[in-house]
Amino acid sequence: MRSAGVSCNEFSVTPFPIESPDVLANYAPMSAVYYLTIYDSWGEEKLRRLTERGLCVEVLWKSDDKKISGTQIRSAMRAGRPWQHQVPDATAQYLINSGLLERICGLKPDDPEGQARYDEENIPSYP
Repeated sequence: MRSAGVSCNEFSVTPFPIESPDVLANYAPMSAVYYLTIYDSWGEEKLRRLTERGLCVEVLWKSDDKKISGTQIRSAMRAGRPWQHQVPDATAQYLINSGLLERICGLKPDDPEGQARYDEENIPSYP
């Protein structure tokens, strides 16, 4: 948003557990606007979950042509492969500068108990 010229005072980005929509009020006001892009049945499911709760949802676009998934990008990050070209420049900079990249790289999705866990010893370094 900032790279598009929108002031930081005019928006906020709040991660929340979409898989547990009953707790959304703990993360954002019920008057918030939720922006979605829909590429698949999971996108449609997110739209359903949000609208069922009477939340304001703006669908930015729907497309069947999803070129890459977040799962693929996170996998590239953890493996130390190039990923920055797959996201907007502002997103790449935010992930690097905020420390989120290190957190993503430290998550091990193949935990035997089915939960992602943090592994500080296997974090690739990025410029």
